[in-house]
Amino acid sequence: MFLDIFCKKTKFSYPLNSADARSGETLKKQIPKERLYKIGYFFCDASPDSHQDQYQHAIDFIVKDGSLVYAARSGRVVDLVETNDSYGPGPEFADKLNYVTIDHGDCLSQYGHLQKGSPSAYGIQTGKQVMRGQVIGIVGKTGWVDFGECGDHLHFMVFVNDENSFHSVQVQFK
Repeated sequence: MFLDIFCKKTKFSYPLNSADARSGETLKKQIPKERLYKIGYFFCDASPDSHQDQYQHAIDFIVKDGSLVYAARSGRVVDLVETNDSYGPGPEFADKLNYVTIDHGDCLSQYGHLQKGSPSAYGIQTGKQVMRGQVIGIVGKTGWVDFGECGDHLHFMVFVNDENSFHSVQVQFK
């Protein structure tokens, strides 16, 4: 199944695995009910502490560590961090995040909380072209995980550059 995502006039089709969505059923119990919402059949967390300023429109898909991460659109990898293996409940862990950022020409997408070394295991490196639906990593706890020890999730964002300032934009799901 593909989840259609709209950012301004840009459409993403994110490949989703229903087994990953089912893994969120158990994991959602760790998150306060007022922070939970659903996109398709995925539970998500509003994460009010870490979703601030330029990251305010981030989406936390609640899926188990070990879930595959796919490119939402074709593009070129412009930033990649995969050497971290620590995480914690506060902003002091923000720089311990493993992530992949892909340039799509009109916007960027970023995928965070990846297992150490998982992008390289799938041949992902800075400058490489990736195709929509291609595996680009594996979900794993790294960086600022603000909902507990069991905070398994994929942190997904779409960025645009308006007036030389990158910021996340709200995406719509259809």
